[in-house]
Amino acid sequence: MQKIEPISLSEFSDRVKISDSTHQIDFLAYFHEFIKMAPFYAIGPFFWLIPDNSKMKIIEVSPNISSLTPFQAEHWKNQGPEFFASLIHEDDRFYVLSSIQIAIETAQRLDEVQRNLIRINIYGRLLNAKNDYRWTLIQIPAFYVSEEKQVISGLIMITDMSHLNFGSSPMMTIIYFGKKEKHYFKVNNFQTQIVDNVVPNITKRELEIVRLMASGLNSPDISSKLFLSYHTVENHKRNLRKKTNTKTSAELIDYIWRNNLL
Repeated sequence: MQKIEPISLSEFSDRVKISDSTHQIDFLAYFHEFIKMAPFYAIGPFFWLIPDNSKMKIIEVSPNISSLTPFQAEHWKNQGPEFFASLIHEDDRFYVLSSIQIAIETAQRLDEVQRNLIRINIYGRLLNAKNDYRWTLIQIPAFYVSEEKQVISGLIMITDMSHLNFGSSPMMTIIYFGKKEKHYFKVNNFQTQIVDNVVPNITKRELEIVRLMASGLNSPDISSKLFLSYHTVENHKRNLRKKTNTKTSAELIDYIWRNNLL
């Protein structure tokens, strides 16, 4: 087990910043398809931002960012990492920065095919529009990597998790797909451990039901939305709890998220 040291803002900037400042890339166009698909797999209100690691500035943000953070879109643009860090709970701040750096280093080590087979989840508390801290899920579904293997940018999605019964400590998971067993890299309390995790076979229908559960729908609502009988929905839930060895809906949703199955 390897210990991960939290990193300061200056260390984060030194490690993430790249030297390439000559590129002219329309990052919004590049990430367009990922942004368009985001509402189909997000299980809560979310916003996104796009940084430029050569300038160490945020260059694009989602139009709804003012409804989920204390600042308007124009206040976000051209801000550096210190601005984003200021919104993170002080107990989570340097952990989240360290996790983002790990995600970038991971993307740089992989080729394009391999990058498409990983999923990165980072959990931490961020300020909402009312200046209250709430748990969020930070994901980076896509990177822009130069020919020199430098991560110039990434699409950062931040989903509000306050409607779920989430835990009290920050965490990061990186799942590598492509093998029969899903290997995941888990960070908890600054400890890094690579685990061979035999994940149960969750069907597409079961995942649909979990997504709707996480969105706050009960069994009658799910039954109506998926055109299934109430009895069928309850059977799926029972099977899911058995597969995941969980007893409640909150435990089931937490298991699915911690194992990056959505």
